[in-house]
Amino acid sequence: MRLVYLQLKNYRRFRDLELEFPDGLVGVIGLNGAGKSSLLEAVAWVLYGNEKAIVRTGRESVKRQDSAHSDPCEVVLEFELNRTMYRVQRRMVGKALTMTATLLADGKIMATGTKETTEAVVKLLGMDYKAFFISVFAQQKELNALTTLQPAARRKEVLRMLGIQDIDDAVKMVREDRRFAEAGIKDARKRLYDDDGQEKIGILRKDIDGLRKEEKALRKLEKDKEKMLAKQEKEQAEVKKKIKGMEEKAKARNAALREKASLVATQKSMRNKKEELGKELEGSGEIEKEFKKQKGAMKKVREELDGLSRKKEDALKERDESKAGIGELKAGIKRIDKDIAEIDENINEIEGLGSESECPTCQRKLGSTYEKLLKSFGGQKKKLADLKSGAKKKLEGLEQKMTALAARMKALEKRGDILNEKVLKWERLSTKMERLTGLRKKLEATSTGLKEGETKLKEIEEQLKKLKYDEASYDKSKAGADKLEKGIRATEKEASQAREKAGRLEVRISGAEKEIKGLEKLEKDFKDKTEEFNLLDRLAEILAGFRTHMISRIRPGLSQSSSRLMSLLTESRYNEILLNEDYEISMLDEGDIHPIDRFSGGEKDLANLCLRLAISQIITERAGTSGMNFIILDEIFGSQDINRRNNIFSALAGLSNRFKQIFLITHVEEVKDMVGNAIVVKSLDDGTSTAVVV
Repeated sequence: MRLVYLQLKNYRRFRDLELEFPDGLVGVIGLNGAGKSSLLEAVAWVLYGNEKAIVRTGRESVKRQDSAHSDPCEVVLEFELNRTMYRVQRRMVGKALTMTATLLADGKIMATGTKETTEAVVKLLGMDYKAFFISVFAQQKELNALTTLQPAARRKEVLRMLGIQDIDDAVKMVREDRRFAEAGIKDARKRLYDDDGQEKIGILRKDIDGLRKEEKALRKLEKDKEKMLAKQEKEQAEVKKKIKGMEEKAKARNAALREKASLVATQKSMRNKKEELGKELEGSGEIEKEFKKQKGAMKKVREELDGLSRKKEDALKERDESKAGIGELKAGIKRIDKDIAEIDENINEIEGLGSESECPTCQRKLGSTYEKLLKSFGGQKKKLADLKSGAKKKLEGLEQKMTALAARMKALEKRGDILNEKVLKWERLSTKMERLTGLRKKLEATSTGLKEGETKLKEIEEQLKKLKYDEASYDKSKAGADKLEKGIRATEKEASQAREKAGRLEVRISGAEKEIKGLEKLEKDFKDKTEEFNLLDRLAEILAGFRTHMISRIRPGLSQSSSRLMSLLTESRYNEILLNEDYEISMLDEGDIHPIDRFSGGEKDLANLCLRLAISQIITERAGTSGMNFIILDEIFGSQDINRRNNIFSALAGLSNRFKQIFLITHVEEVKDMVGNAIVVKSLDDGTSTAVVV
């Protein structure tokens, strides 16, 4: 794998950066805090996403601090692997920092989506982010950490870096599975055998045989009781049929007796009523005689009443007309009196003015007109007086007519009262005749009813004789039916009890059979668990042996690779590094082996660097990632003098046949003159950073 191109947008301190990676030994140089490590950590982030080891404090820290919510945080990486150009892009957008990712191979989409892209990268490179940091990205804290750890912790950490932890995890899992299998075997044994060591299946089968015999006896008892019950119910049905016939006779007899009693009471009532009607009809002959007598006269009375009514209507009409005429005449006389009074006023006014005075209307002297006016007014007054006299005569005539009409109407009213009294007497007589007619009809109906009642009573007596109802026989049959009912209930109870007991036994048998099936399955599981336990026990033994074998091969290999690198870096001053079982470093110096603490800080760092490079080489080879052609070394020159730095550069240059790109992250400015290419990282005035290849 060779890094080709990197693009950053709002990633940590970088606002917008495009960078093409050179080959060879490349220094990544800049002051502390400028963003050197962040620049190459972006490679890990775009490949593996928001893993804790990459984002440090959280994904919020990945996005540039002063960027807006709408600004995306994005990293694009192009790299070459096995002659194929890959492009991976990962970005976070929005306030929630929603992540998206894609992976392309020679322009064709391999994966989309955060999880899918990460899985595709892991599969492509043959390593997850942990293996990446161990084999490719050597951070400064990991170089010195091994020497400061306690022996057990150091051994564990080295084995973790070399992937032995995976074998340990596998061994742990196998042993855990073996423990569960052993627990399952113990549990199955406990469930298959009782405290005396007898098989529970055999005990259950014996129990089932006994239960089946008991159930068979109960089922026979149930059938016997059901036969007895059928016989009892048949007998009960016959008795009920007999009782039903008796009850129907009793019902008919009681109904006939009730009807007879009702008829007797009705007959008595009707006889009393007939007697009462006869008394009421006494003296009815006189009433009929009077009715016949008055019947012919009533026609003339009604005709006369009709004539009186017409005469009254005519008289009322004349009265109303005369009354209206009187009103009109009186009103006319009032108007005439008013007109005469006005003429008198005019005459008095003219006489008061005299003939020499001026006319109040035209302002001329009256003269001869004076007499003419008086004469004209006098003529008008005379005409009005004549009209008034004629009206008074008509008024007197109408008033006399009104008096005559009043007398005539009074006479008509008097005659009408006499005739109405005759009508009233007739109506009373008619009412009596109607009542007499009704009484006669009732008397006739009562007589007929008495005869019919007598006939009905005879029929009822005949019916009672034919029924032949025996109360004692009914009581005896009823007592027998009650006894049968009690017997049936007892038989039903015995059959039900036998059925319930047999049912409970059936449930117990079914439960025992299910338990046997469960135990049979458990027997199979017991055999399977035993076989599984033996296989797991063997697998645990094999894995433990494999772990021992791997460890025995790793330590000599690490010592050999570390020694070659140390000899190269120190110009053969130190040409052998030894590792004990706890991976504690010792070095050969002038023929004697000394622990690492005896040496200076720079020599310690060189030894740790050699061990770290050796570990990376072994991990890369074991992962099958021979195509990983770059390595990142973070701050490895802090404690080295000029000569040692030169030696390190020489050694790293010697690794060019193994790595096409070696990135050295450092704040030491002099490194820039010692490498073929340098990526200079600088802080800008606005708080962001930039990087250029020089």
